[in-house]
Amino acid sequence: MRPYNPPYAHIVVDSTTGRVLYQSDADRALYPASLTKVMTLLLTFEALESRKISLGSSVVFSSHAANMPPSRLGIKAGKSITVENAIKALVTKSANDVAVAMGEKLGGSEARFAQMMNLKARQIGMSQTHFENASGLHNVRQVSSARDMAKLAMYLMNSYPRYYHYFSLREFTFNGKVNRSHNHLMSTYQGMDGLKTGYIIPSGFNLIASAKRGNTRLIGVVFGGKTANARNAQMANLLDAGFAGKSLRTENLSPPPTTKLSQNTILTLAPPSKPASVPEQKQTASLLKKPTMTADVGSAGLTRTFAPTPSAQQLTGAGTWSVQIGAYQDRVSTDQAIYRALKTLPAPLNRGSAMVIPLRTSDARWVFRARIGGYTRTEALKACQYLDDCLTVAPNAN
Repeated sequence: MRPYNPPYAHIVVDSTTGRVLYQSDADRALYPASLTKVMTLLLTFEALESRKISLGSSVVFSSHAANMPPSRLGIKAGKSITVENAIKALVTKSANDVAVAMGEKLGGSEARFAQMMNLKARQIGMSQTHFENASGLHNVRQVSSARDMAKLAMYLMNSYPRYYHYFSLREFTFNGKVNRSHNHLMSTYQGMDGLKTGYIIPSGFNLIASAKRGNTRLIGVVFGGKTANARNAQMANLLDAGFAGKSLRTENLSPPPTTKLSQNTILTLAPPSKPASVPEQKQTASLLKKPTMTADVGSAGLTRTFAPTPSAQQLTGAGTWSVQIGAYQDRVSTDQAIYRALKTLPAPLNRGSAMVIPLRTSDARWVFRARIGGYTRTEALKACQYLDDCLTVAPNAN
């Protein structure tokens, strides 16, 4: 039987300027594996910064979290660890049980946390990314790209520099056991001080790495290494070329040829929320089609077709109330409004379901209504007390 060759992609970016130095299939939708945990950590840092949690806060493990497959820390259901130990376990051991427990703490459930992850991804501008879980365990719907992961790393480092030092941990001791980092390249590559590895069989060996030499900091992303050593060698080759400003040589490497881009190619994050042009009818019509998704894990990589947001009843079930917090001319603004509202609402109101409801106006334009659903009438009324320009929406209303 022929060995499986995972689909490959990479990108190297100057993190200060955003200039893309090298890329190969950087927008290809692939499986992120445990690179997913960088988003889980980002939302953890965000909660710390807003003082919703502290490093000493308890992270309690549900039976769902405790039963995650390896890699895991092995905490029993009902037991807890601190947020800081959770961060260390995610960075070093890449513990799946810890990722789920952290997601449940921040979102109330892993499914709800995945919604938060997707909203944040859209805010950052990760256009090829969709999350289904907090850990990166295989799910055919959970995909990202090298470019998106570089955006995520840049955003995390720029927004929460005080927490970046956790990614440089070489080991983490817990209950007398030493858990060593999976990122062995940090020990051998000059200037490397983070970030995160990832591996599942369909993805191959993935890596986000950041290294600084002099005044230059580079971020590299590799998807689809055949082995951990091959991935590390490719990352070192990419970063060496970036620091030296040379054309990349890929002899004896399995990935496809690399393209060096002009200096005016810039990796940018999503712009601030603002009104955009109204989507054309042709574009919006696809928004209303039945959800479809295909995935082909072969040499051609993944092909995705994401359907639009389901109807209100599909999201929350018939007979539940929702709140509407605005109507917008583009999806990015709509998603960001929902994200801000969910951050504003206290528990348990912040565990509602995010909903985007398209509406065609009388002048043949489209708007997207931002709603949060799954409430009783009393809960909906209470939620509106915390939100500006908020309307309650009765069950089965349009």
